[in-house]
Amino acid sequence: MLKPWDAYLIYTAIKLHFDSESYDAVRYNYKTSVKEKSFFARKDKYFFAKLAKRYPEKQTLINYYIANFVHHTDGKVWVGELVDTQSEDVYAAWLKIHDSLSYVYDQDIQKLSDYCSKHKLRFDQLFQAGLDDQSHPLVMRLFTQGEITLETVTILDILTDFMKRADKLITETILWPSLSRKLRKYRVFLRIDRKKMKEITLLRFTN
Repeated sequence: MLKPWDAYLIYTAIKLHFDSESYDAVRYNYKTSVKEKSFFARKDKYFFAKLAKRYPEKQTLINYYIANFVHHTDGKVWVGELVDTQSEDVYAAWLKIHDSLSYVYDQDIQKLSDYCSKHKLRFDQLFQAGLDDQSHPLVMRLFTQGEITLETVTILDILTDFMKRADKLITETILWPSLSRKLRKYRVFLRIDRKKMKEITLLRFTN
């Protein structure tokens, strides 16, 4: 069973993971340089006590934090927000996607295939960026419009590495940096069967 300090330590690790380019919460097993003494000096430690009681299993609380951090466009979440019902709803929606990830991905890929057919586009054109200084890849625009899930975009990045190319070409500094970082940092938390996802992609784009 987790203690309030544990809930704070995990929160700090995941916050740092999404804020920092170099820190990887999974690689460092959710450990940071924060000291327990600093936790007891915080005025918001009550929130961490509530979270530890509500989600006593470590992986469950990790998932809860991740779901809410990726939900926010800027990847920033105050702990006080995490104890409200809206954050619980975000987590429930996240769980629903992850409990049927292959199905969700298949449905999204079908949407992308239909879109490409309608607009006479090739698969690779979904990932083109930098046609002008602010041109985001089409697949990212469809995500921000709510047409497909972040999970699908992340899986496509795992399969194609399109974000590496996009980051080199896009110079827009208002929306792209936060979108790019969130997706890249989310990758490590997404456990997928690459072979299966590749098969789904090929099936939808060759039928």
